[in-house]
Amino acid sequence: SLLLNLKAQTIRVNDVLDTESSFSPEELIENVLVSGNCANISNITSVVNGNPTDLTTKSYGYFKRLPGSTFPFEEGIILTTGIAFSTTNGPSDLNNASTGVSDFDLNQIIDPNTAFTDATVFEFDFTPSSDTINFRYLMASEEYESNYPCLYSDSFAFLLKVAGTADYENIAIVPETITPVSVTSVHPGVDLNGNGIGCGPQNEDYFEGYNFGDTNFNGRTTILNATATVIPNKKYHIKLVIADANNGQIGGGFDSLFDSAVFLEAGSFNLGFDLGDDFLTAN
Repeated sequence: SLLLNLKAQTIRVNDVLDTESSFSPEELIENVLVSGNCANISNITSVVNGNPTDLTTKSYGYFKRLPGSTFPFEEGIILTTGIAFSTTNGPSDLNNASTGVSDFDLNQIIDPNTAFTDATVFEFDFTPSSDTINFRYLMASEEYESNYPCLYSDSFAFLLKVAGTADYENIAIVPETITPVSVTSVHPGVDLNGNGIGCGPQNEDYFEGYNFGDTNFNGRTTILNATATVIPNKKYHIKLVIADANNGQIGGGFDSLFDSAVFLEAGSFNLGFDLGDDFLTAN
């Protein structure tokens, strides 16, 4: 019974009970992330570790909240720098290798000096029908411990541009700033063992807390909203990317230790296709 009580307070990731766990990146984008069935989605590509049916080893997948859990989202997509299945299963130490690749665009947006590795990427074209897009997400990380938030900035970005153009805009930013969301940009004050080694708080209002128990991550942000102004009926390209990072020192090598993840709420990527309330033909 104790095991059942613990299980009731978690989420499940890439569980065999959920058909969506074996979805390809294309299916996750079209059938889980995007709301409505009228969305014009095309040109879907990805950089991931594992095939869709590799439930226990792939770097992405589907999550679902279990009864009694306080996790903020009922279901959605997870992108990780490690193994998605391990975020709620097995040992609590999330320290897994993944794709082993960096990402040029993430370097350009976050920091050219940071060495990124284990990047997981979803990207696609879409055509909105309204003048805004938005979706809800949160970031969780194993680097919310010790003084790591002062040094190591596992990072992610939601990069948006007009299809066929070169310049991206990152819409995964701290609200009312232009600061990218990362471990080092969202955390409370850090005082290691009370000896003054650490750093002050950064955007602490958007840090939800430590060790909730519904995942194996040490900490996470609050629910955040990625939003952008767009031109209706114009084709755009979006790239969702997360990667492990070193401490940003010039010449520093790759550091794939301690995983991070971004959780994207199902149906929250709203492209503006709202047909209004359902009604009967008789009415």
